[in-house]
Amino acid sequence: MKIILTGAPHSGKTTLLQELKRRDYQIVPEAAIIIITELNERFGLKGSEQWRIDNFHEYQILIAEKQLSLEEDVTDSGKPIFIDRGRVDNVGYCRFFNTAPQHHVEQLARIPRYH
Repeated sequence: MKIILTGAPHSGKTTLLQELKRRDYQIVPEAAIIIITELNERFGLKGSEQWRIDNFHEYQILIAEKQLSLEEDVTDSGKPIFIDRGRVDNVGYCRFFNTAPQHHVEQLARIPRYH
């Protein structure tokens, strides 16, 4: 069973996930943080911020693909798996910024479904 924790930035999702991990639950980290870290290393902080603005759709695809990869790496132990955000968040971010999500991002949000 895969359960997404989603919500506003700095609302405690990651803190809760770390506690769940401490209690021996499997967790999946937030893909966006991993992608942002990689972009910061590649372009520097300012360059990374500008790249994410200039390449919004590509950025969303990178996150969704990374998220799927992270989720696929988790093995089903019969216990719930808790996920820091999910691929559906990418669709939400696109809508929040008044831009249609790319077809690929929408497809990734649909498979596999969460509980």
